[in-house]
Amino acid sequence: MDYKAKIKERMSKLLFLEMNKDGFKENIGIPSYVTFKNKDLYLPISSEYISSNINDEIKIKNLPIYYFIEGMFIAIGSDEKLRFNDDYELILDYIKDTETCIKSLISKRIEEKRYLDAYLLLKGYYTYSKDLEVMKKILLVGETIKEEESSFKDILLEDIDYCISNKLKIAEPYLYKAIVLKDEGDFKGAKVAINEYFNNGGKVTPEVEIINNDINNISDYENAIELLAEDPAKSIEILLRLGEEFEENPLIYYYLGIAFRKLENYHKAIYYLKESVKRESGILEVIVELGLNYACIGEFEEAIKYFKKAFEASRDVEICTNIIMCYLNINDLENAKLHLDIAKNLNPEDEIVKQLDTMINKG
Repeated sequence: MDYKAKIKERMSKLLFLEMNKDGFKENIGIPSYVTFKNKDLYLPISSEYISSNINDEIKIKNLPIYYFIEGMFIAIGSDEKLRFNDDYELILDYIKDTETCIKSLISKRIEEKRYLDAYLLLKGYYTYSKDLEVMKKILLVGETIKEEESSFKDILLEDIDYCISNKLKIAEPYLYKAIVLKDEGDFKGAKVAINEYFNNGGKVTPEVEIINNDINNISDYENAIELLAEDPAKSIEILLRLGEEFEENPLIYYYLGIAFRKLENYHKAIYYLKESVKRESGILEVIVELGLNYACIGEFEEAIKYFKKAFEASRDVEICTNIIMCYLNINDLENAKLHLDIAKNLNPEDEIVKQLDTMINKG
């Protein structure tokens, strides 16, 4: 859903009624010396009101100012370049109880779950008031819409960027930026954003604590995986801590298995890989890792068992070459040749297959 198009559509549903400026000023109580920016004056009102009262001449002739307040705030919130906006803000200054009215309207639209209308009213209200509490509500309603329609994300990000670039003294933009980045899978960026939220005085509510923990845990998890190659011991430290909190996650045990293999602690690697299998038996990479670790400790028949299970599921030539090498290590040339033929059928141009072919058939 294109929400920018939807906002334009909402704007198109406003009816702009031409007003007699002098008579209108008198009715509202605007002093005669106050001048409007525009020569003409058109006030917006929802077409819903007009259509629902089309047969009631009295209601049409005596439109409540309440409906014009809603129309003006929606117009300001929908189109910041609308030529009447300055005049609308001037009018709103002179209408008694403008702020009470707009707050009531926003609450009503939220209660009715008309979130886009609530969002536009809030945008108009912020443009009019520059009240930071209103901006917080804009972000909250924007996040609510995004949760229902992910396509609203770009508009929410524009509001977040506005707050940050204009250095508004509120922490909430960083919280909602963290949520957006978390949803996009950018957990490092989300961690930076959530830390900025706290650094700017953001409150630690139970909901924020859950978001913060999720971001930190997944960021640490990604960091642990990145560390596998260069610092497997550090990776193990992080993964063991995460394992205490997510003890049913099979991937934590899988990566622990890889880390311990890199440290040549094959028995511990096998232990954690089997813990992974207990939680989920169908992860191909875990089965292959078990085969590799059993091969590393010289238990080639056990390794073959796991490699064959993985090969049956994947028909992967690399796994097939592992089976061949295990058979060669236990001097089972017949089965090594049998699986070499299978590997050659799968990919005769594979470099390892060529090397094994030369090794086995050199005589």
